Amino acid sequence: GYLHKAHRSFEGCCGPAGNAIIVHGHSLDDNDDHVLRCTAKGNCGCVVISLFGNPTSITNKAIIAKAEKLVALRGPAKGKRQALDVIYYDAASAKIWG
Repeated sequence: GYLHKAHRSFEGCCGPAGNAIIVHGHSLDDNDDHVLRCTAKGNCGCVVISLFGNPTSITNKAIIAKAEKLVALRGPAKGKRQALDVIYYDAASAKIWG
């Protein structure tokens, strides 16, 4: 029940055009595609994704490829539906835990 409610809440966050989703410390692995599809189906305009270490590492290349699939799944802007922009940042630069 808890995960179902969390998933529904996340879907709600992905809907509004003015929202952005921040992904910190996540590999965007295939087992979380159901969560990523919410982002693609929604209308938030931007996803900000952390990369740890060298952006050309195998792990980071996989994250970037998965993010580009989200952009393609959303497609171009059409009517009120926004295209999805992706911004990458260095995970080590964020001091989210203080």
